[in-house]
Amino acid sequence: MKKSTRMKFMVVGLTMLLVCFVFTSISLGQQVSTTGSRLVVFADDWTLGNFFSFSSNQGVLFAENVFSWLTEYASPEVKNKILIDEAYADQDVSGQNLTGLISTLTGLGFSVDIIHPSEWTPSLLAGYGAVLLERGQPFTNDDSTIVKSYILNGGGAIIVGGGLPENLTNHNNIINPFGLQVNTWTSITQLPGGPNGEYILTSFVPHSITDGISSLWTMNPTPIVLALDELEFNQAPMILCTQQPDDPDKWPQDVNWLAVWERIGVTIDIKPGSDPNCFKINGQGVIPVAILGSANFDVYNIDPDTLIFGGLTVRVRGNKGPLCHIEDTNNDSFLDLVCQFEDDATAWIAGDSTATLTGNLLDGSAIEGTDSICIVPPE
Repeated sequence: MKKSTRMKFMVVGLTMLLVCFVFTSISLGQQVSTTGSRLVVFADDWTLGNFFSFSSNQGVLFAENVFSWLTEYASPEVKNKILIDEAYADQDVSGQNLTGLISTLTGLGFSVDIIHPSEWTPSLLAGYGAVLLERGQPFTNDDSTIVKSYILNGGGAIIVGGGLPENLTNHNNIINPFGLQVNTWTSITQLPGGPNGEYILTSFVPHSITDGISSLWTMNPTPIVLALDELEFNQAPMILCTQQPDDPDKWPQDVNWLAVWERIGVTIDIKPGSDPNCFKINGQGVIPVAILGSANFDVYNIDPDTLIFGGLTVRVRGNKGPLCHIEDTNNDSFLDLVCQFEDDATAWIAGDSTATLTGNLLDGSAIEGTDSICIVPPE
């Protein structure tokens, strides 16, 4: 966060301390957890293989970036554990031999297990910080459901490579809900660039997984397309690499090679110090909501201008910006962000039992948290 923004929070926090004192007795029994549901989709399965990536280009850095990002919010018990699709890892095709990738991951401190997707279960995946799946292998709809649920429960997954037509449906069942889709694998003409005629990607959107990357060697993509009509969540995916192969007869337009989706799950406390969290449907005043910091989540990284709580926006005080301040609401030694949301009677109905906060970090990452509420009918 910019220094000026951090200082603004500190000043506001000091001036609001007495006003908000009544709200600082949050239950110490509340568990604070921050999770990161993250998905990477890459159009080619050769980039992570030995054919060229791990001997001649930036494949090693790319792998380090990807798996560090996927596991950033994983629990300590599984953070350094990676699961790789056995059907992908055991292929002897020169471009898809993964010994270089596995060596790189172990060198970074990850432990790697290789298990066939037919043996993947919810309990198995829960023991890993990230999983790698290759689309070209047979995969059932049940397997797709398991991987999708794993991501939504705070897991990280990278799905790579070409997919045969008979496999695409089940793999799209994983990524369609995240606003992405892949189409039939297509070869590209052998192009000058690498020693084997591979195509070199050079156009990347700044992101944690593209940090330091200026080129990636690749071949034969399964183009990624946006499928926003299939998107089931508030957070949209982001395309990080779009480039047209120098083969206009076969590729008349740009190809999306790399995409990501993420949702950071945060713990929120509505009306800190109140249990249950009850309020009247009168549209008067503000509703305080705390976003709780943790060992792996710094609330200074939140962009308060993006926060929405149950359809409500943060109260703005003239030219002083959002009415938010920083304090440790639950005495766990981690700072929390408390914002005052402008109430609106039309946002609630009798019987509502939960309310959700959404927003973004300063780097654009989406956050979401839910807490219980009770609505007091008007007298």
